[in-house]
Amino acid sequence: MPAAPHFWPPASGFWILVALILMLLISVAWYITQARRRNAYRRAGLTLLESANTVYEINVVLKRVALAVFPREQVAALHGEDWIQFMRSTCSDEQFAPLSPSNEATPASESTRAHARTWIRKHQTPAAK
Repeated sequence: MPAAPHFWPPASGFWILVALILMLLISVAWYITQARRRNAYRRAGLTLLESANTVYEINVVLKRVALAVFPREQVAALHGEDWIQFMRSTCSDEQFAPLSPSNEATPASESTRAHARTWIRKHQTPAAK
């Protein structure tokens, strides 16, 4: 009876499987890194949003987030109803009327903050449209 085959060195199929698994792990890590980089401005906006106390400050945070991803010419001059319309066109599931301030010192309600959070998380970037 012949002796049992040795455990080491493994067959060539084992090395091919190891190489495929390694390539898959590198691809997944690269994809996750790229996704985190693409959405860094969203995380920064959510952090800034926590310190905003008035509707005006929330709108400033939202404008900064928009300027990070949309062309400056498209966003910088927007205010009032044009700004609300822009937000609706980039995130269709939300109502942004509470973000239209009548006074700069209007305190931000939790629902206003929630609408802003939703826009930051869910707005569609120009490449996604």
